[in-house]
Amino acid sequence: MKLKIKVTKEVLRKSANSHGNFIGSTCAIAVACKEVFGDVWIYEEGITLLKNPPEYSGTLDMVKVNTIGTPRESLISLPYEAVAFIREFDSNSCEQRIVMEPIEFEVEVPEKVIERINIDDLKDCPTIELVS
Repeated sequence: MKLKIKVTKEVLRKSANSHGNFIGSTCAIAVACKEVFGDVWIYEEGITLLKNPPEYSGTLDMVKVNTIGTPRESLISLPYEAVAFIREFDSNSCEQRIVMEPIEFEVEVPEKVIERINIDDLKDCPTIELVS
């Protein structure tokens, strides 16, 4: 299944203060995904669905064992434009993040992830749209 993820101006505003060790769960792409996917961790390699928010995991090393399924089953790979966005977001100040350009990108969602989400949640979600 293919989904479009939309990092809107509102998402940028909500995530602008994201920082520290848990930026992977509070950055703009994580905020855009949370309504449908629940707790996620954003890497340049992709989006990983978590069993619990990272603050409950004890350490960042626990993120790897805190995933739904194996890393391959729960990882949603990101396209280049999303990776470039992450790098810019991570290097920007809070003020710079608020004025970043919104971004939309498509991702292919693995079967293990589809089993976890409620497709009906996509109908009213402003940040994730079903493509196919």
